[in-house]
Amino acid sequence: MDDLLNGAIQSVDAKLDERIREANAAKKPFEDAIYGYLQKEQAANRLKNIGDSYDLTFAQVVAGIPGFDLAAYEAALKAKIKALYAVKSQTLVWRFSETLPALIDNQPQFVVTGAVRNAHDLVGADLYSITTSYELGLVNFNSVIKEYRRLRRKYQDARAEQGPQGQLKPPTPFEAYRNVAGRRKVLNEDKIVFSATYKTQRAYDVSYDYVETVTDPLSGTEVTVPHMANADLPSAHEVHAQVNWTRFVTPKKTGEATPRVDFSIEYVDVSNDPSRQNRLIGRVTYTLASQGGVGIPLTLTYANHSEFLGEQDRVLSAHVGVSYKVCRNR
Repeated sequence: MDDLLNGAIQSVDAKLDERIREANAAKKPFEDAIYGYLQKEQAANRLKNIGDSYDLTFAQVVAGIPGFDLAAYEAALKAKIKALYAVKSQTLVWRFSETLPALIDNQPQFVVTGAVRNAHDLVGADLYSITTSYELGLVNFNSVIKEYRRLRRKYQDARAEQGPQGQLKPPTPFEAYRNVAGRRKVLNEDKIVFSATYKTQRAYDVSYDYVETVTDPLSGTEVTVPHMANADLPSAHEVHAQVNWTRFVTPKKTGEATPRVDFSIEYVDVSNDPSRQNRLIGRVTYTLASQGGVGIPLTLTYANHSEFLGEQDRVLSAHVGVSYKVCRNR
């Protein structure tokens, strides 16, 4: 942990880095003296091992070292502990536990999936589909890499001006991370998702002969009547495209309802299917946050045909509706 914190703070906060090095330098002579004394006593066979330690107390070790300044050693230890706590406090400002998952989750992702349904003649037509989706957050881990490259270019330019005698320190990935994580919009999680699906259904033509037994109303006898059932459906295709955008109005906090804006627009093209209509739906949702982790989403919906509005709490026109409900954040 000591090495991790030291590495994280180098060239990010020079004063804290200097405090750690000074504290290490102050306690090193005392630690060398203790180690030397134990080595000497062990060589003289005056020490008895107890597991991984010796049968000596710290007070006995200190008493056995001539001129050992216990107060100065304790002061050096306290200085080191204070420096480490200062480093830890500084790294907590970077909010690793919150920003790191957000940056990783915002990484660009491209997914392609396909599906095939080979149906029996009595079930329906064969269906084929392929779906692609691409999503990314506007601030992601690539932003840290870009920031690190920017800092490297800045360092190299400054070094070229000052020459090899300059006192510049090269930047570290932690410095780039701090610069990106310190931005307010990291936890707003601006995210955009693009998706598109293409479906095609083969032509479907099936016929089935069957016989129905009925009673003749005149003679009262049973007679058989031959029938043929058939279905003839042309081939059809569907193109479905959708864009979603999400943004938290304030930085997201785990376990709490956070004000959020969602926007989506969806278009479905079924132009070669006379039994269906092309669909265009747009939605804007603002989720209000209240006490107890409860969010209240207010949604404004537009549809090019009224039947695509869905269930609305209030219909403003043939194409526009408003809905709202209470949902608890989990």
